[in-house]
Amino acid sequence: MKIRTALATAGLAAALTVGAGSAAFATDSIPKPAPTAEQVANRCAKAPTVLERLTTAKTKLGERLAKLNTAKAAAETAGTTKRSERIGAAITKVQTRLDKVAQHTTKLQAWTSEHCAS
Repeated sequence: MKIRTALATAGLAAALTVGAGSAAFATDSIPKPAPTAEQVANRCAKAPTVLERLTTAKTKLGERLAKLNTAKAAAETAGTTKRSERIGAAITKVQTRLDKVAQHTTKLQAWTSEHCAS
């Protein structure tokens, strides 16, 4: 029974090693194809909607950040350090999301100005 377990474990480890190795090499060697004219037209048509969603997300995240900053100030005033630390962690997460939204917005605007007519 122990031999079966050992062989099964070794087989599983070998399969995972080969699978992970081939996946790592596969992502480096495959070039990304250029988008077709139809794909560009579809993306250009969807760009205003996506930009609107990003703007809405940025607004909501800004509101959330303001509320968290107020809550953190109140927690620090009350002297609750653990609560203040948790709120600080939440502020960091919201700020990270806000930065990502800003990056996506910039990337979308650059792509749109490069590929879309208007």
